[in-house]
Amino acid sequence: MRFCILQILERHCSMTCENTEGHIDFVAAHPAQSLQGLKAPQLGIAPSATNCFRFLEGVLEEGLLLNVNSSMQTQPPLFIGKRYIMVDSQHPCAINEAHIVRAASIRWAGKDNQLPLLRQRMSTDDSLLVHVDTRFTRTKGTTFKEAFSSKIVTDGSVVTSSNYQDEMLIGLTDGESIDILYADGNVRSLVNAGGTLEVKNLSTEDVADIRILYIRQSQARLREELKGDRRTRAEDKLYHELVAVLAIGGKRSSAVFEAVYKLLEDDGDRGLLGRGVQQHVLDVLQHRPDYALRFKITCAKRGTVNEATSTSLSTVPANRSKGPPPARKAKLAARSQRDQAERQVRRGSSADMSLKGKSHKKK
Repeated sequence: MRFCILQILERHCSMTCENTEGHIDFVAAHPAQSLQGLKAPQLGIAPSATNCFRFLEGVLEEGLLLNVNSSMQTQPPLFIGKRYIMVDSQHPCAINEAHIVRAASIRWAGKDNQLPLLRQRMSTDDSLLVHVDTRFTRTKGTTFKEAFSSKIVTDGSVVTSSNYQDEMLIGLTDGESIDILYADGNVRSLVNAGGTLEVKNLSTEDVADIRILYIRQSQARLREELKGDRRTRAEDKLYHELVAVLAIGGKRSSAVFEAVYKLLEDDGDRGLLGRGVQQHVLDVLQHRPDYALRFKITCAKRGTVNEATSTSLSTVPANRSKGPPPARKAKLAARSQRDQAERQVRRGSSADMSLKGKSHKKK
């Protein structure tokens, strides 16, 4: 089966999308607008002429749009959230009448070279600059019944990002990609294919792959960074997102359903799912009574965290017998045998005294 856990873990790229009127298809449409009108880089423009793009509201367009409404007295800057990137005054990049930059490189200046500037594109620079944003215009009154993370995942270099990491300027070299995970469950992927920025055609299984990989990698990081209740709460949130993939993606693909259910069942059997997560799974499975019964049988109570090794979990076995542990049982059994032997000795002494008293009376 093409969609399997090994493939998920081997891929190098990291679903709630239900409103009050029904599900939104997270593959074929974006909640803000149809992606049928998705713009791509103009084929007539050579990759060497344009290397700057923006992917906002699910639409890909050429050029970085500078903010002409800012209070800057010189050239308007490129805003990324509340942060901004100035145009390099020493080597300014070309800006057209619409205040769009189509070709630029990044020059690092300032203390410790921490300040990025948009400069004239260097001839040796074969990277693409992409401004991405996970936010989108939501129809008024729309509510999501399942919760998904809104993230930007990339193997490219992040030039700068907003405070909440929901908006970034990213540099991509050949073969590097960007996965944009939206809060409604949508996923969009961009890739630098030989100097041309392409939008990947993702299937339902591809979307689930990216979501699951992001969740699993986030869980592994949490186990290294957090402990105790903080880790438990953070992991539960990610598990709820995994259940959301089961709920939304599982309705559209049997392969997604089987793969995600197996992940949840295995982790439940290991004692990693809290009661809230277990109930969430059962709610999703209410129309699949066979799977719901199977999940109830195999799902164990939450395990305990082994603080000695932050990346491993010590769990309570699902088939653990009731009563004290084996070591404790052995001690209790030994004590019981010793007490029984002492009682036998005492009963023997008492019987001897009783016989002596009776024989004295007969005499």
